Amino acid sequence: MDVSDYKAGGYKKGYGGYSYFLPSKINHSWIFSDPQVQALLSEADRALGKLDAFSEYLPDVDYFIRMHLSKEATQSSRIEGTRTNIEEVFIGEQDIDPEKRDDWVEVQNYLAAINTAINQLNVLPFSNRLLKNTHKTLMQGVRGEKKLPGEFRSSQNWIGVSLKNAIFVPPHHDYVIDLMSDLEKFINSESDVPHLIKIAIAHYQFETIHPFLDGNGRLGRLMIALYLASFNQLHKPALYLSDYFERNKVEYVDRMMAVRQSNNMKAWLIFFLHGVLETSKNSIQVFKDIMTVKSKVESEVLPYFSTRRQQGAQELMRHLYQSPVVTIKDVSELLNIQVNTAAALIKDFEKHGVLTRLTARVRSRLYGFSEYMAIFERKIEISPFEEAINTQEDTTEDTTEDTTEDTIVYSQENIQMLDWKIKELILRIDGICSRAEIQSLLALKDAEHVRKQYILPALKMKVIEMTLPDKPSSKLQKYRLTSKGYSFLRYIKL
Repeated sequence: MDVSDYKAGGYKKGYGGYSYFLPSKINHSWIFSDPQVQALLSEADRALGKLDAFSEYLPDVDYFIRMHLSKEATQSSRIEGTRTNIEEVFIGEQDIDPEKRDDWVEVQNYLAAINTAINQLNVLPFSNRLLKNTHKTLMQGVRGEKKLPGEFRSSQNWIGVSLKNAIFVPPHHDYVIDLMSDLEKFINSESDVPHLIKIAIAHYQFETIHPFLDGNGRLGRLMIALYLASFNQLHKPALYLSDYFERNKVEYVDRMMAVRQSNNMKAWLIFFLHGVLETSKNSIQVFKDIMTVKSKVESEVLPYFSTRRQQGAQELMRHLYQSPVVTIKDVSELLNIQVNTAAALIKDFEKHGVLTRLTARVRSRLYGFSEYMAIFERKIEISPFEEAINTQEDTTEDTTEDTTEDTIVYSQENIQMLDWKIKELILRIDGICSRAEIQSLLALKDAEHVRKQYILPALKMKVIEMTLPDKPSSKLQKYRLTSKGYSFLRYIKL
């Protein structure tokens, strides 16, 4: 079945008068003939392959993988409303603000669930049993611990404030076992479905089934990394999409709802594959930045220490790459040295800018490898091509659009550097369209999201323009591609 012919399922009446969504089964043949999906899949596959090669090449990569896991744990939990930051992941529970301890425990559980699941892949296939075991670890000792940890639900759940006013109601629990069995067979089927397409569909289906009473979002995101590891798409768990999903939270929800409501699986696949592409590139850059910091420490900091102290300094550095927040007591126990000696070592690391004090308290002072943590907390930067365009537009006055176009070198490389949302908008606009029509063409529900994430950036880049009444906030406003937009469109379609 071609993906364009996919029927997502339909709504059925529940016993209490509510309606729930019953998804179609997915364990069947799939054909992906759409050229846009095929081209994007090739890009995402190449980027993932580069990330895999880079992570294999990087010395001591396992030290840095833990930081990737920690960022994933905080970002995935943040989508669910927790407030733990990456520094707090490495702090003991006794040092966490009591109001944030439940959040901290959830993040720690996520870390434990990742590590346990990856280890279990050595003896278990990717299966419902693996997902149940992982869910049990995820839900221990937190707010959802009484919601059947490790067991599929036996009652109706929903997304929203109440069943009556839910945003989405998953299938009745009587269907869960059968649907999850179908999902398991699809994941393990020896079909021609490319791996990234398969996990994109599987993630959508898992979130639609919502098989557990709680923790479905976290486990659904985690299963992406487990799939890539289980089927040897990544030899090291270095790709996590929670940061991408968190930054595009509205679109993430809208794209899945568009599948359920209008069978638009293509738009979901495009969104997912862009996430793999973007995240792979960003993860490679993170590894490069790590190597820069590591090289700097090895050339400018470690030579400072005498031969007698060299071993302790190197051992502390290896520890900081895994756990970049320490106390004097931590260092004393790690290196089996006196507290005063540990304090002196930390003071030297402070002097050379490796460690910075995170708290002002006298007892149990916390010190962090701030430059290293900043690599993982860094916001996604604007692409160099878009930055060049924006700089040009901001600094060039009274320049006609034709002149601006002449100064830009169009190439496939430049087009690939465009934000994917701008590409989608350029591809979708047909003639003169209102905001509502653009929203419909993009299959999105949130008008403000369309305005902020698509229309305003496209106006700033001058790939679209307004017609009368010339006010972006007007409901009567309509938009069309500029000559620059049409130039981009030609190259995008190459």
